[in-house]
Formats: sequence, structure tokens, C-alpha cells
Amino acid sequence: MLPVARETKMEIPDDCLKKNSWVSMGADDATLTEALKELRDNWALEVDGVLADKYSIWLGSGISRKRFPGLKELLGNILTRLQGMVNAGDPRCPFQRLLNEVFELTTVRGIDPATSVPLWNGGNPNELIEQLISKYPEVFDKDLRENGVARDLFWDVLGL
Repeated sequence: MLPVARETKMEIPDDCLKKNSWVSMGADDATLTEALKELRDNWALEVDGVLADKYSIWLGSGISRKRFPGLKELLGNILTRLQGMVNAGDPRCPFQRLLNEVFELTTVRGIDPATSVPLWNGGNPNELIEQLISKYPEVFDKDLRENGVARDLFWDVLGL
């Protein structure tokens, strides 16, 4: 079985989007052989990145943006709901542990998970959230167990 690539936002430099590139070709304009040649010749680093599990390919229409919150809002919701589940009196609280792991993905330090989210980072939780946007796969991939039972961030925490 092939490894599943982690979702990571990959910016494509403007100079890669050159005239006559396969990006501007439609399905009627390029053969499979031409598309593969283009990938090998002009997108080799990106292809290597996908194969090395640094990137994944996302084919989306953007329709979900009207039905699903953006990453910033989604991350804010996850942090807020996790913080609401923190039991400050329990040193083994799984929600506190998970929030501390998420904080470690950023350069923001000194946040107490038991404190209300609007007070994080000196009243500026947006810096934390902004840093997490590029690390959202790692956030969503975190293991959450409550009383030994695995909980899913999407279904159990966000209720999606």
C-alpha cells in the first residue's frame, strides 16, 4: 500500500506557472504522456515532495468553503472546545495534554490551557492560530484519548 501524504499547503511560485505549462492546458489539450513529461521535467521537486510524504495533492472545487469553516475558524473552534474540556485539577487531563502538544507546534510559549482562549498569548490568541494554519495536519492528527477511549477531533470535539 502506498503511504498517505499529509496535507500541507504548498505555494507554487509564479515562475512555475509559465506559458504553455500543463497547468494552463485543459483535458482536451494534453495527452497523459504530455502531462507526465511535464511533471517529470518541470515539477520534479514537487513530485519528489509528494512521494516523500511532504505534500499531498488536493483536488477541490472551493464549494466546501461555503459549507465548512476555513482553517483559521476551524482551528479556533478546536482550541476553544478543547480548552472548555480541560480539567485543571487533573494533572493527567487528556485535553490539557493535547493542548500543550498543539502549543509546542508553535513558537508561542507560556500559555496555560486552563485559561480562557481569548486570554491566551497576552490576549492575542490569533498569533497562535496563525502559526497553526500551516501545521493543521499535525493538529488534526493528534491522538486524543479520554479514559483510554480514542476520541476524534472532528466528530467528538467539533461535532462535525
